[in-house]
Amino acid sequence: MEQKKLAHKVSQKDVRWAKKNNREQSKIRSRVEYMFGDMTNSMGGLTIRCIGLAKCVIALKDCGVFEDA
Repeated sequence: MEQKKLAHKVSQKDVRWAKKNNREQSKIRSRVEYMFGDMTNSMGGLTIRCIGLAKCVIALKDCGVFEDA
């Protein structure tokens, strides 16, 4: 049996579309990353990776950042 080659020839139109799409996505991505970077730096470089308020409070207590009143 003969195998068919599935080579996709990329046209200049596809390249221009991809570059335009990447440019638009990178604008949004940079704004979002800037916001999260600012939030992280405002907490002294602390990054919390947990879902839910209760788990975040426990994580902050373990780090010594959050204390109960």
